[in-house]
Amino acid sequence: MKRYEYVNIHIGKFCGAKSEEHRGIINEYAAKGCRYVGYIPTKISGYGIITDLNLADHPVGAFAGDRTAAERR
Repeated sequence: MKRYEYVNIHIGKFCGAKSEEHRGIINEYAAKGCRYVGYIPTKISGYGIITDLNLADHPVGAFAGDRTAAERR
């Protein structure tokens, strides 16, 4: 079974405002050997605006139990 790590982000700005917070988190987890796989909205306002989300990261390499491309063939 694959293991994922999730990081919650609160979006406290108005819709459409520029945010750079996610890049730092993705880079931090990449340095730990994780690969960014996507995001999951965890809270949506009554107006349909995402206010909180989780970034999903998957550890890669032998430690995470991943197989290499050659092993998957």
